[in-house]
Amino acid sequence: PEPNTFVRVDNSSLETDITFGVRNDPQGDLKYTSKEGRGLAQSVAQQRLFQGMDPTAFGSFDPGIAIQTQGDRLLQNYDQSDPDNIPQSHAHADTWKKQVQNYIQTFFPGVDANRADALTQLAFQSVEPISPTTRTNLLNDFGDLPKDTRSTLVKVAGKTHQALAANPHTPSQAPRPSRSAPATSSTPGTVPMQNVLGNRGSRSFQNAVTTYQIKQVGSPVVVGELGPRNDHTADKPAYLATVPVVPGDNVRDIIAKYSQGFTPNTADGRFGLVIGVNGFGRSFSDTDIQNTVDQVRTTNPPFPVTVIGFSWNNSRIGPNDSPGQD
Repeated sequence: PEPNTFVRVDNSSLETDITFGVRNDPQGDLKYTSKEGRGLAQSVAQQRLFQGMDPTAFGSFDPGIAIQTQGDRLLQNYDQSDPDNIPQSHAHADTWKKQVQNYIQTFFPGVDANRADALTQLAFQSVEPISPTTRTNLLNDFGDLPKDTRSTLVKVAGKTHQALAANPHTPSQAPRPSRSAPATSSTPGTVPMQNVLGNRGSRSFQNAVTTYQIKQVGSPVVVGELGPRNDHTADKPAYLATVPVVPGDNVRDIIAKYSQGFTPNTADGRFGLVIGVNGFGRSFSDTDIQNTVDQVRTTNPPFPVTVIGFSWNNSRIGPNDSPGQD
């Protein structure tokens, strides 16, 4: 039931008390639920982890054989009002608290499991800030526990705080909803570009628009959103990238390449991408242009992307010639 979890067997058989079942409390009945991984690790620990024994002597974690859960499975019940509450998210305060409550019940049966409430405040102080006075009071509340117990529990909260502080995290960091554009008809309409632009642009540019008979094909497609600036981007410069392509080019790959240039949240409020699909009138139909624009309708990039299609002609290009790069 739990992929890539291995239990060493030193004798002729496995101990009979090692199980996938879990108990809601130490004296409760075993239940076989989706928490089978916890049940297996917990029962192995109860059988083999003796008082004062180093946990690494009976178990270890090897990231080399870890399995990555597919994103669509994790987000299948995604709730925008509580974006951190997704399966297997230990960055969710309630999930973390329940894990620590179980840890206390299992290894410190004489300690009230509700102590996990204070530990959660200490662990998530970078997400939900607490005052220095509150922090001191919370730590002092553990003064009645044995020194080793107090040190272990406070260290669990401290290590979690360090991990969260090193990876800035706020509950508002949710996947942005897709801005997929509606599908267009099979025959896109065209509009002379001078009608779209009006009086914008220099005189020479306006003359070129007329000379080369530039027409907008269909309507621009806009996907993604320009998120607000955050701590990572507050003092960073902003960029607008423009990329020309021809019908048939893979526009989705271009967006993916730009996306790979940013770590999470580092594009917020400072980057946008415009892709122009330009087709020479004798080489590409309006439908060819529109089909290339339509590639992006279901994408959801971490920054705003506008894709616009247009056609053009040049009477100086011979009937059997194609446009060059000069």
